[in-house]
Amino acid sequence: MINTNLPPVRLEPGWYWYHVERTGTGKLAFLKSDQQKAWEKFSEENAETLKIRKQFAGDTSKAVVFVFELVAPIAWTLPGVPSKAPRKAATELKDLSSSQAVKASPDLQQLVAEAGGTVGSSLKFVLWGGAAILLFNLFRRTAPEADPIAEDV
Repeated sequence: MINTNLPPVRLEPGWYWYHVERTGTGKLAFLKSDQQKAWEKFSEENAETLKIRKQFAGDTSKAVVFVFELVAPIAWTLPGVPSKAPRKAATELKDLSSSQAVKASPDLQQLVAEAGGTVGSSLKFVLWGGAAILLFNLFRRTAPEADPIAEDV
């Protein structure tokens, strides 16, 4: 019989990201999966070493991403291994889009897509709205004024 119990992974100080799957979304976001409960317990037990800096959760995606900093080496006992945060404290969801972890998880893909779509749609709305206002004002200023004498005839 093969023993598959491996020792914990040792993580060195630095910036990482890790994602967990939750059970509920929207109004049921308070429902926590076993993975989310394990993460919360692990992060609480290691609060002096593991500093959560950012958290990303979507409206419909079941994935939650945590960006954290390790200030000292730690034994990682959770499933999977966290990935290095590409831009350290400035890491955003869009920075993770090319990661193998994102490609392997449909929920994580959905979370990254939600974040990208929301920002893109808002920016497009602001740009098109601004352009419409500028064109309207330009039209008003260049339109010929009505001749008051011609109107009396």
